[in-house]
Amino acid sequence: MTPTNVDDYAWLLRDPITGKWIMPTLTFNPRIVTPYFEVDYLNEDPVYKARVIDHIHTRLTEKWLYADPIFRKLLKYFKIEKKNDKGEVSLITDLEKTSDINKFEKEDRRYIFKYIEKYFISEHFVNKILRAYVSSHHVKWYDLFNNSDRIKELFYKKLKNRITETIYKLKK
Repeated sequence: MTPTNVDDYAWLLRDPITGKWIMPTLTFNPRIVTPYFEVDYLNEDPVYKARVIDHIHTRLTEKWLYADPIFRKLLKYFKIEKKNDKGEVSLITDLEKTSDINKFEKEDRRYIFKYIEKYFISEHFVNKILRAYVSSHHVKWYDLFNNSDRIKELFYKKLKNRITETIYKLKK
């Protein structure tokens, strides 16, 4: 049973020695617009953003593109022509006639990914996508490393869109 004559806030507003009422005060700096929210300086640092963009670009071009199975789906938009000791990688001309992914050997896949890396993935491309992702999903720049699976899917979708747009433009 709870006593009903106990004031829970008496310890907060009454001085325990004198028994006088105390008015609590809150101090703040009026020059700070939002004094109760800390500014995350690391997230706003342009040097840190540039390093994150460079790191993601390196991971995309050196690791994810070649090793992650999600990017193998992009192989169907390319064709390889081999004649004697010369080989050429190019885009397909018709999206309805996509290539079979399984027909490419490991070396062929590597050349196609080099083609994608050279002509479709740039530092500006990665910068634009990451900035849009951070602003639309309200993610901190230092949290991008924890969202690598989502970022891989995002880059796959953007690369697929970019490749198909290029095929449509070449068709005209």
